[in-house]
Amino acid sequence: MRAMGARTGEAARPAVRPGAGRRWTAVALLLLSACRPGDTDRPLMVAFTDPSDLERAVAEATSVGLTRRDAAGRVVPALARSWRVSNDGRFVIFRLRPVPAIGGRPLTAAEVVRALESAVRPPRAAPTRALLGGTLEAQAPIPEVVEFRLSTPQPELAAVLAQPELAVRSVGAGRRRVAGLAGPLRLEGTAARGAPLRLVPDLDHALPGGPARREVRVLRLDPEAAVERFVAGGVDLVVGEPLRGLEAAARVPERQGRVVAPARALVRLVLNRGEEPLADLRVRQALALALDRARIAAAFDAEPASSLLPPGLSGFAAEGEDGDPPAAPADDREARARALLAEAGFDGTSRRLRVRLAAGRSREETRLIELLATDWARVGVDVVAERRSSEGLRRAVAEGAVGVALDVVESPVAAPTPFLWDLTCGRNRLRICVPAADAWWNRSWQAGSLAERMAAVRAAEREWRQDVAAIPLFRPARWWLKRPANRAWTPGIDRIAPLAHLAGADGAGA
Repeated sequence: MRAMGARTGEAARPAVRPGAGRRWTAVALLLLSACRPGDTDRPLMVAFTDPSDLERAVAEATSVGLTRRDAAGRVVPALARSWRVSNDGRFVIFRLRPVPAIGGRPLTAAEVVRALESAVRPPRAAPTRALLGGTLEAQAPIPEVVEFRLSTPQPELAAVLAQPELAVRSVGAGRRRVAGLAGPLRLEGTAARGAPLRLVPDLDHALPGGPARREVRVLRLDPEAAVERFVAGGVDLVVGEPLRGLEAAARVPERQGRVVAPARALVRLVLNRGEEPLADLRVRQALALALDRARIAAAFDAEPASSLLPPGLSGFAAEGEDGDPPAAPADDREARARALLAEAGFDGTSRRLRVRLAAGRSREETRLIELLATDWARVGVDVVAERRSSEGLRRAVAEGAVGVALDVVESPVAAPTPFLWDLTCGRNRLRICVPAADAWWNRSWQAGSLAERMAAVRAAEREWRQDVAAIPLFRPARWWLKRPANRAWTPGIDRIAPLAHLAGADGAGA
């Protein structure tokens, strides 16, 4: 075994004996209720504008993984009480707590490995599988240890393992069955269409901090309805999304609870190379050149993006540090765009380029379509807007049924993978396939050091950008509405909606 580095995050509290969880957590709940009257009287009402955010938040609150995020967004121990990283970054060893699974029997490392293998088995959790692309093997050398062997250093691994998709859930049958772990909250029954989901404290949750102390109800609302419900006092927290809903949220002053923070996200255009005339590189280059990204970003009080990767990723150079040239003057860009279109057979008068642009239905996307159409009209390009629901847009992109798609991509971890993996050959239905980019991407997973890995990722990103597989526009913000009196949690880039924490788990509450 390689030499091991510093230990991370030892547990501060003793482990719970198998079978003792329900008895002692029930007593703890009674004591907490007596000490803090009113905390559990009323359910916490949380509205989400994005259904995928709602699903992720519920999954996180009702499950347990090797690691988790605390209220500040830091990655901290969960089922693993500590972990160590080898000096070369190629081995990560997680030491487990003696925690009972559902039913009271202690969970073993071998069962954790089986649960992880099930979680990443096709066709489930494709983005999560991509995040684990450098994991060669997960094994359980002894009942208390899970060991990961990596092909390249992955400082994001602990954060990846905190994702709810990689929680230890019940899988299998017979002797191969894994019982799973109870989260701080559990889903109670099913909700009628449009009604809130109920999450109640799960008394079987046996990790330090215990179960949540109050009920949480979550529901999906569009931004307009969510803002109205918040203003009327019907919800305690609204979780918005990057870009969509910002105009509606602006009606709530900051002093009354509006929070806007940078997101680890990118607004981009994805181009379908399988649809004529987008198969012509000259056409794609002209579309990219014609856009005034600084003006577009300013309309959303955002920073323009020249890279397909946002800054702030683990071990990755900030945007512009690799010597990206400054944007050319508008007149030069437009002249070059017209020349490229003319070479491709579109003179802007007798034959104009017509682009199908698919986007969502939010006010922000309507404004963005107008800005894009204005810039493209200057070089002789007409836009036909195709409006879809957010889910319908994702489905249309997945099926390859779009020309140019307006896409908002966000990453739950500080890693480049979520922004690039779906541009690789075979990962998309838009005929995007850049062999040179794929070669660099594959090389990044075999790099001997983090610096070499990220240099290969940068080279791959440059190949995709030069091929105009996607056009980066700007880095959007995410928004929330929260009661000013709630000081238990501050929204941030790594903590979108910690339902268990807000419900009083880990010694804190709303």
